[in-house]
Amino acid sequence: NLESLRVLGTPHRGLPKDMLSPLILNVNNFQRIKELAINDAADPAARIFFFGTLLELCKVDLHLKTLLKPMANLTTKPYFANIFKNMSEMENLDLSRSNIEVPMDMIKWEEAVNLRHLNLLENIKINSEQLSTLAGLCPHIVSLNLQYCISSFQAGKNNYPLQEDLKGLQALISSCRHLTHLNLSGIHSHYLRH
Repeated sequence: NLESLRVLGTPHRGLPKDMLSPLILNVNNFQRIKELAINDAADPAARIFFFGTLLELCKVDLHLKTLLKPMANLTTKPYFANIFKNMSEMENLDLSRSNIEVPMDMIKWEEAVNLRHLNLLENIKINSEQLSTLAGLCPHIVSLNLQYCISSFQAGKNNYPLQEDLKGLQALISSCRHLTHLNLSGIHSHYLRH
């Protein structure tokens, strides 16, 4: 039984055309899978294969430890929410470039007690209040990537003029006592300069 599936696409080197639509005859053969991942390559064939496989595996009751790059506008697809039903064993989650809100109904953050590494790179919807919520729900995080999360030091949603708010960052620092890696590059804040 397969325990890990990593799709490593390379630009200009696509997968064979017969692999574009994965044929999974028995999804129960994937019950033991603990890791699903795709790299950041701009290989459309690899992405089609990965997300096709992911959608099939969403039909299985999985307990993943690692899920990297699962978001590709799949939140409206049937079964996709199933992948986030069992978050108790999740250790590594990469939701980069997904623009999801934290918390969201689909992901059971309150069950993510073992989450250690979270990548929210380029998520423009994460704001200070959501960082506070995340700090309360996932206090065991060791590594958090907020690179280019440009709204993470702002209060509320679409407040104009924008108000800087560091309460979320303060909550992360005080609640997440194991946090050793925090990437804040690409975020502009006047408060951080003082």
